[in-house]
Amino acid sequence: MRKQSLESNRSRFWCKSQKASWSVGAHLLLLLASPVLAAEFNLSVDPIMINAGEFSRPGIGYNGASPGPTLRMREGDTATIHVTNNLEVPTSIHWHGLILPFDQDGVPGISYSGIAPGETFTYRFPIVQSGTYWFHSHSGFQESDGAYGSIVIEPEESKQNVADREYIVQLTDKHVHSGIESCVTSSLKQITTLRRISPRCHGQSASSGEGCECPRLILRMCKVLRR
Repeated sequence: MRKQSLESNRSRFWCKSQKASWSVGAHLLLLLASPVLAAEFNLSVDPIMINAGEFSRPGIGYNGASPGPTLRMREGDTATIHVTNNLEVPTSIHWHGLILPFDQDGVPGISYSGIAPGETFTYRFPIVQSGTYWFHSHSGFQESDGAYGSIVIEPEESKQNVADREYIVQLTDKHVHSGIESCVTSSLKQITTLRRISPRCHGQSASSGEGCECPRLILRMCKVLRR
């Protein structure tokens, strides 16, 4: 009798464990079969120190680093990206090369007013393409100060190409100056070159910018420096 009871208990335990494993297996299959149609990210825009090897300089990064994180999405997803501005100045993010609604394009003065210091803005748009792209600030010279990152959009399953290994490479100028200082230096070099090739370029038309490219460049620099 005791042996029969033990066998009966074992049989009931085996049935219960089998039902449990079938239940877990069914749930796993359901999860694997269900397409992920949402991609949500949190980005912070932060003041950072950029280590260029030979020197370090203040810069701007995403989630404490430059380049920022790689945002991985899938064609058909709806991207939701929360961006918090930890800078003391306004910022923005432009999704370079992505096809999306104009009000999500991230260009201050055109698609929206930008992200004020201390505020969080949420971008939300459908992913209708695949490939490798990048995102960057569209405010002032923050991009050249380090505010950029990469985007990888996997194609729909029917279009997938399998590779052994994947690398993402992003390059930027190595300079000790801030973005605005680099731009001013570049503009001054352009002015010097234009003066060499144009005898009319003496800055006498700086108020109107007529007849010469140099005054236009000077005016452009002045407008930048006033911001």
